Amino acid sequence: MTFHTNRGRSEELMSAARKITWAQRRNAQARTSHTKATRKKLRKLGIKLTELKRCQWDTT
Repeated sequence: MTFHTNRGRSEELMSAARKITWAQRRNAQARTSHTKATRKKLRKLGIKLTELKRCQWDTT
């Protein structure tokens, strides 16, 4: 078992928070990038997502 001082624990939490924030931001950027790339590929194939009919999901 490791014992930490309050200062050490606080620094660890701040470090973890920075890593989580960075990862969340990077994931959001990747999601945007992948979406744009996919839409671009589909448009190149002549498929426009804005013109496709959407599925009607059964709500029951």
